[in-house]
Order: sequence, then C-alpha cells, then structure tokens
Amino acid sequence: MTMDILDTQRAAWNQKSALRDLYTRWHHDIMEWLTAGSTLEIGCGIGRFKDLVPNIQTLDILFSKWTDIVGDAHRLPVKTGTVANLVLFDVLHHLPRPVLFFREALRALQPKGRVVIVDPYISFLSGWVYRRFHPEPVIMDCDPLSMNSPLSSNKPFDSNQAIATVLFYKKMERWRNTFPEFTILHRRRFALLAYPATGGFGGVQVLPDSAIHLLGRLEKLLFPISPLFAFRTIIVMEKK
Repeated sequence: MTMDILDTQRAAWNQKSALRDLYTRWHHDIMEWLTAGSTLEIGCGIGRFKDLVPNIQTLDILFSKWTDIVGDAHRLPVKTGTVANLVLFDVLHHLPRPVLFFREALRALQPKGRVVIVDPYISFLSGWVYRRFHPEPVIMDCDPLSMNSPLSSNKPFDSNQAIATVLFYKKMERWRNTFPEFTILHRRRFALLAYPATGGFGGVQVLPDSAIHLLGRLEKLLFPISPLFAFRTIIVMEKK
C-alpha cells in the first residue's frame, strides 16, 4: 500500500508541470535557509528534494528507491552533534510524538544547526478544503507537546495536518518555553491559491498551467491575506 501511494505521487509529479514548478520553488526556498555542512532529509517520500540537491542524505521509516537510510525521526540513526541541517517537507504532521523528534534534533544537530520544516497550515480556506477533500484529518484541539498519547499511529501515512499550525501559531510561546535551546529564524505562511488549483498529488487540477503560474507569481502580493488562505507554512529554527 505504501509503495502504491508513493508511485501515485511520483506519477502526479511527472504529469503536473504546475505542481512540479510550485514544489521546485518551495524547495529553493528551503535551500536558502540551509547552513554549511551535512543535510539529512527526514521523510524523503518520492525523493523530490534530492532530485534538486543530490548531495543530501535521505531518511524514511520504510525503504524505497529514494531512501538512503531507513530510520525513525523519533530516534535518528546519527551521531550526536554531527548534522548541520534537518529538512522535513510534509513530514511533521505524520509524527506521532513531535516532542521526541525535537529532542532528537537537538541531540543530532551541531551548534548553529538548523531544522527547516514545511508543513500544512490550517487557515480559513485550507481548513475547509483539507477537511472535505483530503484523506488526512485536521484535529485542531490536539496537544503536540504532550507525551501522554500519540497524535496518530506509527503507520507511515497516518497524520494530523493541524500539528504545525497548533505548535507554531496557536501554542508558539509554549513551544518556545519547552525548547528554549532553539531560536526561530523564520516563520511564513504561503501557498494561497496556486497550490489548491493544481489539485495536489491526489486531486484534479482545476485551472490550466498558465493560470496557476500567474497565481503563483502574484502570491507575494497576496501575503496580507495569508492567515485566511494559506495552505502551507515554513518554519526555520536554529540550535543555540
């Protein structure tokens, strides 16, 4: 089942040029925040980021042809203080216990090492779309900082798409107090209209490529309405 999902995603990547162009732009945004040194991508999926940055190492909980290391984000198979960057693209919301990951990130990162996260953002528009047209749940009343119960199961595609929104917008001060060893360098909501128009990896594209490209170019002008319309957020943190 897992490989079927990955194969479907790779097919969509190859077939939808507008979707591919959006993700490539977002990957370049990630690259701008990477510091010098080794980079480990956690939850590499179909290897889209490594296509662009071939010298990184990729980790996933299950083996695929895009995986360099099989491992768990809650128990990273790396030596202490050896990693410069940890990249999680659409991965944080799949982690049953995010607290364990952030503790592991602090252990694995070298001083001034960075975590770059891109994950769903739950806005007025995206929440409505995700709840009605996306198979993964949106549970806003979760507590990602609790260790009492997991947010999802250990199955690779189980998730709660609200995790990044709750952690870094609803409970930001609590997160800072829990992990004072990190400094938030950057936090931005994006992916307003062009992304949903592509239909993502599993839906139907509703506009022609030319219209989606135009919406993508206009997105910076629409930044003031991002709290209402954004589908994604990027979070960059640095170990003190």
